[in-house]
Amino acid sequence: MSAVVDHLRASIAPASAAMAAARAGDGAMAAWLAGARHTPTPRLLDRTALCVLHDHGVVAAGVDFGAAHPTAIAAGAIVDGTAALAKAARSAATAVVVIDAGVATAAPLPAAVVRVASGASGDLAAGAALTPVETLAALEAGVAIATALVEGGLDLLALGAIGAGSDLAAAAVIAALTGGDATLAPLDGRALVAAGLALVPPGATPLDVVAAVGGRDVAVLAGAILAAAAMYVPIVLDGAVTLAAALVAARLAPAVTGYLACAHAGGGAAGGAARAALGLVPILSAGLGHGDGTGAVMLVPVIAAAA
Repeated sequence: MSAVVDHLRASIAPASAAMAAARAGDGAMAAWLAGARHTPTPRLLDRTALCVLHDHGVVAAGVDFGAAHPTAIAAGAIVDGTAALAKAARSAATAVVVIDAGVATAAPLPAAVVRVASGASGDLAAGAALTPVETLAALEAGVAIATALVEGGLDLLALGAIGAGSDLAAAAVIAALTGGDATLAPLDGRALVAAGLALVPPGATPLDVVAAVGGRDVAVLAGAILAAAAMYVPIVLDGAVTLAAALVAARLAPAVTGYLACAHAGGGAAGGAARAALGLVPILSAGLGHGDGTGAVMLVPVIAAAA
C-alpha cells in the first residue's frame, strides 16, 4: 500500500444518513444522491463518463493488429463521436474522458486519449497479470484522474471499460474477492479463469488479487472510485469491470458503497455476484451489458431529475 491509498482509505466518510433522510420522501434515488453529496439539494451540472481502455494478456493473439485492433477502433469511435457511448453522452450533457491503461498495439490512439500506461497485462492463466508496482501505479493514476476532474467541478462520475479479455479478468477478480469460482466467467473462458484463480496466493489483499488476475483497468477504476467517494461525488457503474473495481475499492474502504449506483443488470454471473456483495440493485433493465459506460450515461438524466 502507499501513503496516497492509506490517506484515501482513512478519509472516505460514510454517505450522510441525515441528508438521505431529508430527501427520503422524494424516492430512493433522491435520498441516495443527497447522502452521497452530503446535501439535501445536490448539484449535478458537471457530469463526466470515464472509459478505461485495457487489453489483457490472457487472450493475447501475439500479433499487433495496429489501427485495426478492436480496442483502438473503439477508442477512435468514442473520440470521433460515432460510438454509442459518445452519442449517449451528448444526449445526457456528459463529457467523456478516455484513458489508455494499456492497449495491445503500438499504433497511435487519438490525441484526446489520455495514456497512463502501455501494453497489455500479463496472462493471468499463466502467472501474475501485473506486478505490485504496476498495480499501485495504475490505482494512483485513477486517483489522480478523478481528483483532477473533481477539482474541475465534477458532480457525477459514470464509469466504463473496454478491452480484450476484460470480462474474464473482471470475473476472476470478482470470484477471488467473493469466494466464487470460474463459473462466474463466460463459458468459453472458464478454464482460463480457473487457472488464474489457482495462482492467487492465500490471504491475498484486494490489490494482490488485482495484480494476480486483474488488470490496470480494474486498478485505475478502483482508484477513481476511491478518490471520487472521498470528495462526495456519486459514481455510476456499468458492466463487470467497473463492478470488479468497485468491489476492490469497497474492500479497501467499505464506506465507498454509499456512493455507488449500478446502471443495469449486465456483466453476467460475475456482475450479479459483485452487485450482491456490494448490496447494489440495478436501476435500468434495458438489455444492456457491454460495459463501456453507455448504460451508466443513459442513467445520468434520470439521476439529474431525481436531484
